[in-house]
Amino acid sequence: MPDPIQNFPGMASPNRLNPPDTNGDIGPDHFVQMVNVSFAVYSRTGTLLFGPVNNNTVWGGFGGKCQNNNNGDPIVQYDGLADRWVISQLAVGGVDYYECIAVSATPDPLGAYHRYAFNYGNQLPDYPKLGVWPDGYYLTYNMYENGSTFTGATTCAIERRAMLVGAPATQQCFQSDDALSILPSDVDGPTPPPLGSPNYVLGEGTTSNDALSMYRFAVDWDIPAMSTFT
Repeated sequence: MPDPIQNFPGMASPNRLNPPDTNGDIGPDHFVQMVNVSFAVYSRTGTLLFGPVNNNTVWGGFGGKCQNNNNGDPIVQYDGLADRWVISQLAVGGVDYYECIAVSATPDPLGAYHRYAFNYGNQLPDYPKLGVWPDGYYLTYNMYENGSTFTGATTCAIERRAMLVGAPATQQCFQSDDALSILPSDVDGPTPPPLGSPNYVLGEGTTSNDALSMYRFAVDWDIPAMSTFT
């Protein structure tokens, strides 16, 4: 392995929570790091530009659980196809559960964000993972009824085209009864997948530790009933 081009210490776990759920991504000018319920923004050479602060700082003034709760399981992804940043975390407690998602309005992670709250009712969307794809942001979860009873793995396509401009956004979700801990495809770099390619979702089979389950998620935002998960 070659040596890293750049190496610098990030933040520790300011809230001292375990596991730390460390997460980070890099863009043309910034590195954004998330550790459980906190995040910080660095230059590419390691200069701290902002933070650490609580993740729900991003949803300040938004209202509801995304503003008031700070529950972690964080994700930060750089959307290189649009030169934008995507930040998300859980908002749990009470009788309903949310995934809070924010998409930067500009290439600057220190600027304004378009903020969203997706409600999953009494299903806790645990272990979220996020993939950037041309036709959507794809999120996978292990779902737990009332936060305790496993009910299956779920994949949701979030309406990326709307979120990039701050418009109201919808989602389409499918459940996988024969897999868990599933992961969506994610575009890294400037080259998109072939035009019209579905998002490929891969997960561990529930019936055998040796099995993998792979799905093709083809979303249709104009006619949702035409979306398929096979």
